[in-house]
Amino acid sequence: MPFEPSGLPTGEHVVTPMLPFEVDLTLEGYTLIVFSLPPERLQALLPPGLEPATTTLDGVERAWLSIFLGRNVLRRIGGWPALPFRLNQVNYRAYVRLREGHGLVILRSVVGFERLPRALALPLELSARAFFKYPVEFAEFHFEPTFSEKHLVRVAAEVPGELSVSVESTGLEPETPGFALPKEAIAWLADVPEAYFPLGHADYRQLLSPHPPLAPTGGVLLRGKFDWLAEKLGDARLLAHPTSIYMQAGPPFPVYV
Repeated sequence: MPFEPSGLPTGEHVVTPMLPFEVDLTLEGYTLIVFSLPPERLQALLPPGLEPATTTLDGVERAWLSIFLGRNVLRRIGGWPALPFRLNQVNYRAYVRLREGHGLVILRSVVGFERLPRALALPLELSARAFFKYPVEFAEFHFEPTFSEKHLVRVAAEVPGELSVSVESTGLEPETPGFALPKEAIAWLADVPEAYFPLGHADYRQLLSPHPPLAPTGGVLLRGKFDWLAEKLGDARLLAHPTSIYMQAGPPFPVYV
């Protein structure tokens, strides 16, 4: 594995990746909606024992939260070609301190297809939790990326009761308040190879993705209704104005699961 994770703070039990080889994905319609917020507001969402990773924005300490939207397209398994398998996904990601540096805690992950009946969603959800030990939820999931000459132009996503989002690319470098250069912000917020899913009782499932550096354009929020996250934060106004939006057509995303 071309990456050595630094790990969560001591005292946590981590279930490491079960496959000793890469699963190669493409993230079709990759969209990352980033919010900065007071550290105490993010701390309230974190499992006990974890602390927000912070930076300084306009002279004030800020914590960071992001929403990933995209379509996972399976390409290869362990270096061997695989039949393409497409799965829409939204991840709510909190940036936390690790023993060295920072990583991600996935607060919630929802995956699904168009018009997914609950009778099919439930066995898929139970299989993901039992076999891979990932606490994901399956739901009806509309995801519509629009491309022009291999560039991502627009994304619309809808998960009933969860979120309703429309974003559009500016075609320019992302706006990155709080960072000296866009590449620094992208490295800190998007190129994060180490992620953890809370399993409860100080247990975590580890996901590693030492993917190539992303090269996104900026985006603007045309419509944003984040029902689940607004309820958890207790204040939808914190989500009215994203700090940054990153968009990229189809970056490669090798993972160890």
